[in-house]
Amino acid sequence: MLRLAAENPDWGYRRIAGQIVGLGRKVSAATVWAILKSAGLRGSLSSRSASPESRILL
Repeated sequence: MLRLAAENPDWGYRRIAGQIVGLGRKVSAATVWAILKSAGLRGSLSSRSASPESRILL
């Protein structure tokens, strides 16, 4: 989970949770959020991407 967040800094906690579920593990978005928060990875705590590319598309 922490590796996914570090390698994909513009992914939010919901997307990370979805990727983990896709790998066959049960995890809630709230659990991912809590783990990322306790690890100090605040850049991934957003549920939506804040990248410049996403702003351009909107």
